[in-house]
Amino acid sequence: MGNAQRALIIGNDNYPGASLRNCVNDANGLSQTVRRLGFDVQCRTNLNMNAMVSAANQFVESITRSAIVLFYFSGHGCQCNGVNYLMTTNADQPGESNIQNCALDAQTLIEVISKKRPKLLLFILDCCREYLLNRSNSASTSYGKSISLRSGPVPMRAAEIKTDYWNSASSVPTIIAFSCTERIQLQEITQIMVSMGHIHTT
Repeated sequence: MGNAQRALIIGNDNYPGASLRNCVNDANGLSQTVRRLGFDVQCRTNLNMNAMVSAANQFVESITRSAIVLFYFSGHGCQCNGVNYLMTTNADQPGESNIQNCALDAQTLIEVISKKRPKLLLFILDCCREYLLNRSNSASTSYGKSISLRSGPVPMRAAEIKTDYWNSASSVPTIIAFSCTERIQLQEITQIMVSMGHIHTT
């Protein structure tokens, strides 16, 4: 019996005043792909804050020690005060004062998953899109940045995937992939996981 394989795949299109077109389709398409690789998949789309927090919490609870874990998010992402966020669909005029009420902290999610001691965490962020925050103070600094981690890999801006290996504080092997394309390609990541012996293709 192989290791448990768990995946949470989220696609958000319905943003107030800044809707997207392909994120839900991308999430559904990727779900079919990873199911064929043997993952137990939770696919959720157009999540508000409560639904996204609930989905993340349920997913974390489902992770067993030494599982192979995949998290994928397609939607708007932003950076505020050095913290990187995945935006929910009720992110209406987000700013410094309310960002935590309408978005998930990406780094915190990685750390929470890592505490479950998975064998491998594959964290895919397809949110290389501009999303401006309303600032409560000076507007001289733009927060319309592509999502990036607090330290470690820098997101790519070319039309291809970049993968990086990164160890969290708990030293869980992690592959972080950033995509700026409308449709993420899983072939490169799959090849990495196969070469590391984490999954087997049929």
